[in-house]
Amino acid sequence: MSGYKTVIARSVGTKQSSACEKSGLLRRFAPRNDGAGQFRNNSNDGAGQFRDRSNDGAGQFRYNSNDEAGYVHSIDSCGMVDGPGIRYLIFLSGCALRCKYCHNPDTWEIKNGQIMTVDEIISDINKYRSYIRFSGGGVTITGGDPLIQPDFLEALLARCKSEGLHTAVDTSGYGTEHIVRKILAHTDLMLLDIKSINPAIYKHITGVPIGRTLETLRISKEMGVSIWIRYVLVPGLTDKTEDMYLLVKDEKL
Repeated sequence: MSGYKTVIARSVGTKQSSACEKSGLLRRFAPRNDGAGQFRNNSNDGAGQFRDRSNDGAGQFRYNSNDEAGYVHSIDSCGMVDGPGIRYLIFLSGCALRCKYCHNPDTWEIKNGQIMTVDEIISDINKYRSYIRFSGGGVTITGGDPLIQPDFLEALLARCKSEGLHTAVDTSGYGTEHIVRKILAHTDLMLLDIKSINPAIYKHITGVPIGRTLETLRISKEMGVSIWIRYVLVPGLTDKTEDMYLLVKDEKL
């Protein structure tokens, strides 16, 4: 299957974290908390910080007028399992899925994060560019599911590409064709999380149909974007031989 890499299960990164901590590369950022369970966002203090425009009356959260800011749950400066080389990992808030074995359910809600601008993120990435460059690494945007914030994601990816950074998006692929196409236009590698190739099991695990994920896979192939398939092997749930065969056979991928 030229152009594909299948990753069965996902490392939680214990060894990579230990190595990065010893090297001094690892830095993690998490949202601030005001002690009452509420995450605080930056108001406009005249120094380039953006206020949370919480709701536009149609249930849509807005950031700033040019989509250059969004909700960031956390950042890891030394990822080693989310794409080639040393990766700067950006975890965006928000996800449409509710997976039964979710690795980080604290990212589900879009506002469980801090508003950051593209400029702020690029400024932080620049601190690690030498390690990223010499390792053949780049920037991986994950979540949650980054497709929940498509305009911010597109702006961030486009800026990374203009800075000469390799880009990867870790997603379930649950987005419209319009969103997927505009995101993949700035993506070097897609890490596509397929919870199960069996439609019934997929719906049972995630709460949503598999159709959009498979459509995202088709679009990625059409656009020539490199793909790594990620699959979590859960005994008794996603380990059926016939489903594994369908996952890796050329007719499906």
